[in-house]
Amino acid sequence: MKRKIYCTVLILAATITCQRIKAEITRGFEFQTKQLGEEGQTQVVSRQNMPDTEMTAQTACYNRKIIDYVKRIFNSDDAVPTISQDSECVVEFLRLNDEFFLDIEDCYSCMRLLNNKVKSCEILDDQVINEIFAAMPERLGGYFQDTNTPYYSIDSLQTRMEKLLLSSFTNHFEKFQASPDTFIHDLSKNLSQNAAGIDGETEELVAGGGTEWRERLRIGIVRFSETCLNRVMWNQTAYEGIWNSLMTTANSIYQLATYQIITHMDDLDDLYWSLTHRFCFFLDLTKGMFPTSFYEIIEGDIIDGAAFFLELGEQDEGIKSKKEFILEAIMKAKAKSIGIDHGMVLNN
Repeated sequence: MKRKIYCTVLILAATITCQRIKAEITRGFEFQTKQLGEEGQTQVVSRQNMPDTEMTAQTACYNRKIIDYVKRIFNSDDAVPTISQDSECVVEFLRLNDEFFLDIEDCYSCMRLLNNKVKSCEILDDQVINEIFAAMPERLGGYFQDTNTPYYSIDSLQTRMEKLLLSSFTNHFEKFQASPDTFIHDLSKNLSQNAAGIDGETEELVAGGGTEWRERLRIGIVRFSETCLNRVMWNQTAYEGIWNSLMTTANSIYQLATYQIITHMDDLDDLYWSLTHRFCFFLDLTKGMFPTSFYEIIEGDIIDGAAFFLELGEQDEGIKSKKEFILEAIMKAKAKSIGIDHGMVLNN
């Protein structure tokens, strides 16, 4: 990928820098490289307890995996049928994205890649959709929880850290010689305060960058969701679970709003319209091939208000509602099913 993937936040980087400086100076600036072992032995640990070298190993490992994924899977002709029937590659990306703290810009880039790949699929299995949609809120919601977090340029952050480190060691080297532990502790605190903007030096912030990239990622997720919903197809041979599957999808869409990934009712409404039109298309495509009881159950749930997403109301006045669209499609399909049962309609 064109963009380098960064997996650490500045506070962690400052801590790592301080620890390395202390190790180098106290050992006569003899930097010892720790052996990381075989790549396959790298284990995922919690963010709080992750050793510095292991974090570096995981970062390098993730970079290699992303590049390997793009070359072997994303560019492969076999990727289309694989994604169509198997959610593993997308769900695994979402998991790794969360565990390796992918930068918001790189997360957006990967979501865009996935969206463009899904566009090449004619259909997506409904179980694939549900597995992907179930993973998105929790794995991606962290980018939208704290809207006050500033967005920093990596280069500017590195420059600020280098200046502060150089100034501290130049002006207070005697303090370091007298009490290395106290000096490193104070330096780490200063770096943390500097990173958080407590010292008021915010001139190198990328103005509006955090909000801009959040919105770009938000739009990217909505686009990806739209692309998936416009290709969802339910299993005709397991028709008993179709309606429950659709309700699961509808609930997962709502979870995107719960996690503040979707913040505007228009976006939520648009996704529900995509789901509605795709289900109506499916009912028309299957031409009443399911038992009459299948349609009656769905019709009863809708009339009783059990389909919550159809009870949210429309964002535009005077239009035919999603509820009316689906009920109309259900009644047409039900009439065909009755006709087939009585031999009045050919099931072709």
